[in-house]
Amino acid sequence: MSDLDDLGQRHKQLLRDLAELKAPLHAAMIAERATGTTQNDIRERSGYKTIQQVRVILGEAQPSKRSGSKTAE
Repeated sequence: MSDLDDLGQRHKQLLRDLAELKAPLHAAMIAERATGTTQNDIRERSGYKTIQQVRVILGEAQPSKRSGSKTAE
């Protein structure tokens, strides 16, 4: 197998793992917010890059209208 094959297989597995992780992660984020945890603390602890991503997950904001926007990285 070439590097491309090896890396491609690893990439696909990581994407599957991430997809499985998102639902429980988002549920944990929502539970933390219900206890009064700040959006910024949730952002830092969850690994999301922006407050906007966290707000969308928490249902406290609408997804951005920009084309190509990724709200769940």
